[in-house]
Amino acid sequence: MTNTTSLIPVPFAGETVFYLSVKGEQMVPVRTICDNLGIAWQPQQRKLMSARDRWGVTIMVTETNAGPREAVCIPLRRLFAWLLSIHPSKLEVRLRKKLIAYQQKCDEVLYRAWTEQHEEAPRLLLSAPRPVVREELLTPLSRKVLRYRRLGLGTAEISRLLGCGKTSVLKLTRSLRESSLLEGGRLPDGQPFRSLPG
Repeated sequence: MTNTTSLIPVPFAGETVFYLSVKGEQMVPVRTICDNLGIAWQPQQRKLMSARDRWGVTIMVTETNAGPREAVCIPLRRLFAWLLSIHPSKLEVRLRKKLIAYQQKCDEVLYRAWTEQHEEAPRLLLSAPRPVVREELLTPLSRKVLRYRRLGLGTAEISRLLGCGKTSVLKLTRSLRESSLLEGGRLPDGQPFRSLPG
């Protein structure tokens, strides 16, 4: 869908964001925000265009000093989620703290919205199923730790065999347990293993 329209300023998170009004929907040209944040436009454009339905992307023609230009726009209501998808390291240093503070505020607002408006939300958040990971998708180091745990080896022995620190072995073991490959301190075949951290 291509439309020609003028930009309208609106305050947003202490800044001015320009939007286009289309059939009652406020559409934001994303490139101007990327320019203001100092992040590369092309990767963001690829992200938006690869999931057009998710972001509600519309291509619009805007009037500029240089004449009409096409702009990739998303609804203002989806701008918040898009900003959450940006890693602060992609921003100019002077803007990182502001983005991080904004993202943290969004986290709080979203959490409150879910837990206050939906009675089942806290129960759903706390009872989410653990991810199931297929063994062939593990890193080579994780596969070795899993194999040694299945053999009943302890943390110190695995650390010595792999030439890595005990902390790394413990973290990988915990990760394997969380991914359901090591259930409750027992191996998938039901055998217990030694030196599993609590």
